[in-house]
Parts: sequence; C-alpha cells; structure tokens
Amino acid sequence: MIHVDDSAAVRRVTLDHGPVNALDVELLDAITDTVEELCADRATRAIVLAGGERAFCAGVDLRRVVDEPPSYRVGLVSSLDRCFTRVLTAPVPTVAAIGGHAIAGGLVLAACCDHRVATTGKARLGVTELAVGVPFPPVAHAATARLVSAAAANRLMLDATLVGTDEALALGLVDELAEPDDVLSRATAVAERRAAIPAAAYALTKRQLSAPVLATARDGATISDVTGVWTSDETTDAIRAFVERM
Repeated sequence: MIHVDDSAAVRRVTLDHGPVNALDVELLDAITDTVEELCADRATRAIVLAGGERAFCAGVDLRRVVDEPPSYRVGLVSSLDRCFTRVLTAPVPTVAAIGGHAIAGGLVLAACCDHRVATTGKARLGVTELAVGVPFPPVAHAATARLVSAAAANRLMLDATLVGTDEALALGLVDELAEPDDVLSRATAVAERRAAIPAAAYALTKRQLSAPVLATARDGATISDVTGVWTSDETTDAIRAFVERM
C-alpha cells in the first residue's frame, strides 16, 4: 500500500495501491500514520511523496463508496481531513512528485505539500469533486484554493475543470515541470535543498503559513457539514450515477 525508502534523511514515500492509487480509508490512514511516524523521527529531514507513472493519485475510490454502507462515508470524510491536515502541517519539507494524473483528492494531497513537481506530457490535474456531486472536506478546499487566484479557484472547483500540466503550472497548481523520467529526481533535489535549512526555522515558518489555511477551513465548513452532504440520498444517487457513467 505504501513503500518508504528510509535510506537517507530525505524519506521517499511511494503510494502503491491499485492501478491509480485510489484513496480509501485504509490508504488515507496509512498516509497519515506514515507521515506522523516520519515526522517523529528526528533523522527525517524531508519527505518526498510519490505515486505511480500512470497516476500520482486519481482521488477517492468511488466504487468502494457505492458498495459500502453510509457509515463508511462518515469515516472516509474524517480520514480525508486528517490525512490532508497531517501532510499540510508536517514540520519538515514535503515535496510531491506527480508522475501522472492527480485528480480530486489526489490533487488535494499534492496541494498539501510544500512544493509540487509534475510531469510533462499528457497528465491531467484537477479538483473534480463537484462533477461527482460531493463537497470538499474543509482542509481540502482551503489547501487547494490557496495555490491559485480566486478566479482560478472558482473555475477549477465549481466547474470541476481538468487541466494539462502546462496550464497547471501557469495557474500555480504545480511549481515546476520535469520530464517523466526526471520527476522523482527533481522532487528529491528540491527536498534535499530545503532539508538543508535549519529545521526549527523551517517548521516555524510552515506553521505560520498553514495557520490561515486552517482558519479558512474552520470558517468555511465543519466536518459535520461535509459528512451530512456525503451521506445524503441525493449524493448517494449522484455518486452511483457517476460510477456507472465511468
């Protein structure tokens, strides 16, 4: 499900969960626990979060959502918010190596990192939650919206727009592009450079930067608000219809 290369101070965390690293409760909790454990290890100076060549992460496992009882969705929303919050507030540098598609929760996961290196080519990125009919967990919305202008956030989120990596770079969704074979090495180089910054200074600066994001998340919606929509009959029908179309 997750592989951790802990042979150096920059720890590489690679998602390996099915063909597109679809997010379910188990994977989300594994990411949360892994980041927690690595941050507690003083030998960890930075984390590189990577996925597969086809997809960094294609978002929530919607088939699982349809097949499970409503109580699963309650746990899923909670796991999503915990995972995104843990990555966003990790005190060490975090870099996403986006070697393929990053869609919905997959893009949010990358958005919670400090820096994003995406592949050139045909990969698509976007926050497509409303195309499915589900709202964003609080931290997911705030962490993604902070990267782009208000106008771009409106278009990306309300229209559920997918964009290529060139446009993602221009909008600010990602920080740089690299050739497919170079994404991981470039992400590692960024992580190594930031790992050389004194750890206490980096951690405090991150805390200052993440504080308004967390405040915005709290002001916009509660977990209860989001869970209420995710578990409604209307949303259940919308998710099922989306899965059938796909």
